[in-house]
Amino acid sequence: MQDMQDALKLLETLKEKRRTNQLKYIEHYPEQWEYLSDSRRQVVLFGGNQTGKSRTGSAEVAYHATGVYPKDWTGIRFKGPVKIWVAGESSVRVRDTIQEKLFGEFGQYGTGMIPKDAIINDQQKSGFDLIMKAGIPQAIDIARVKHKSGGYSSIQFFSYDQGRDKFQGSSVDIIWFDEEPPEDVYNECKMRVIAKSGYIRFTFTPLGGVTALYDGLMHNEAVGKHYLPMSSAKHLKEEDKEALLEGYSESERQAREMGIATVGSGKVFQFDEDEYVCEDFEIPRHWRRIGGLDVGLDHPTCAVAVAIDDEGGCVYAYKEYKKAGATPLLHTTHLRNWGLEFATDPHAFDRAIGTGVSAATIYEDDGHGLKLFKAPAGPGSVDASINKMRAYIGSGRLYIFKTCKDLIEEMRLYRTDKNGKIYKHNDDCLDALRYAFMSIEKATIDGRRKASDDFTIEEWKPSSKYGY
Repeated sequence: MQDMQDALKLLETLKEKRRTNQLKYIEHYPEQWEYLSDSRRQVVLFGGNQTGKSRTGSAEVAYHATGVYPKDWTGIRFKGPVKIWVAGESSVRVRDTIQEKLFGEFGQYGTGMIPKDAIINDQQKSGFDLIMKAGIPQAIDIARVKHKSGGYSSIQFFSYDQGRDKFQGSSVDIIWFDEEPPEDVYNECKMRVIAKSGYIRFTFTPLGGVTALYDGLMHNEAVGKHYLPMSSAKHLKEEDKEALLEGYSESERQAREMGIATVGSGKVFQFDEDEYVCEDFEIPRHWRRIGGLDVGLDHPTCAVAVAIDDEGGCVYAYKEYKKAGATPLLHTTHLRNWGLEFATDPHAFDRAIGTGVSAATIYEDDGHGLKLFKAPAGPGSVDASINKMRAYIGSGRLYIFKTCKDLIEEMRLYRTDKNGKIYKHNDDCLDALRYAFMSIEKATIDGRRKASDDFTIEEWKPSSKYGY
C-alpha cells in the first residue's frame, strides 16, 4: 500500500513539474521548428486557425526571456537578459491569449511557457513583481523574468488598439506580433529594434487578404516566411478541422486552413502579375508614345511613359518616375529628357488661391520645358479609366515593364473600401498611368501628333484564376 501511495505521489509531482515548466517538455512540429530556427531579423509564421501559432510564438519569447534554450537550438540566441515586447489585436484579447500562454491563467501564474521558478514573486528582493495594466482587470503590463545569467528580462504587453504612439520611445531586443499589426504600428516598431540590432517575429492568419503589410513581407527577400497549415497540426482531428472551416467562403477557408492570403474582394486588379508584367525590351522607334504626370504637392510627383503598338493593339508602360520633396525644376529637368508630351490631371491647370498661378504653368514656364495637356475628366472618370485598364489587361493588351516597380506595387495594392469606392492611397504612379492611358489617341511619334482611333474592346473573360 505504501508503495502505491509513493508511486501516486511521484506521479503527481511529475505532473506538477510538467504543469509549471511547459517550456522544458514542449515538442514542436517540423514547420514550427523551421520558424524557430530562422535567425533572420524579421521572420513570419503564417498559419491556419488553431494550428499552434501563438504557442510557438510564446515558446520563443520564453526561450529568450529565460535564456534556457533546447539542446539542439540553432535560432537566434541572447547571452543575457532581454527586453521583449509582445502585441496583439486588443488589450482583452492579449490578456486572454498571449498573456495566458506565457504566464498561465490568472491566479495560476507559472503554468504557461514561462516556468514558475522564473517568475519573480518577491517584491522586497526584486523591487516589484508584475505591473498590472490600468483599466483592464487581470491584465499584465510589464513582467520581469529571471534569466539564467542571473539578471532579469522584461516582457511588456501592448495592443494595436492603443495606437502607434504607445509604441514609441524605447529600444527593444525582440518584438512579437501575434496576428497582423496595422502598418503604422509595424513601421514604428521597426524603429524600436534598430538601436539594439533587434528582431521582429510575426505569427498570424492572414484573414485581411493581401494587405500592404502582407504584400510587403511577401516581397521582401530579407524576411523569413514559414507556413503551418492545418494538415500539419496533428493535434487537430479531421472533424475539428471541418467544424473550424464550416460556413466560410472558399477564399477565407484557404486563409484559415493554409495560412495563405487570397486576393480579397477589395482588390481592384484581380489578376496574377505575370498576366500584365513583362520583361523590358527596346521600344521600336515607330511606336507612338505619351507620358502621364501626377503633380505632387503633399505627395510624390510621379510620371509614367507609355508606348502604343498600333499593329498589335497593345499598350506598354515602359518607364516610371517617382520622387517626393523635390522642386518642379528638378522634376522637369529629369522628365524633359523623356521627349514626351504629358497628360495630367485637369485640376493641375486651376489657378492656386493667393498666387494665381497653376501647377501646370509652373511645370511649363520658366524654361522648364514640359508640354502638358489635360487628361479626359468628368464624373466617374476614375472608375471609367480603371475599368478600361482592367479590360485591356484581361484581353492581353496592357503590359507593365518589370522595372516599373513602384507602379506594379501600387497596382498590386489598389483596392476599394467596404463601400466599394476606390481607396485613394499610394496611387500616384497609377494616376499618372491613368492619365496617359486615357489619352493614347494623342500619343505621338518623335513629337509629331498622329491621329489614332481609340481601340475597341471585344467581349472577353479574365484569364486570372481569381477574375473580378
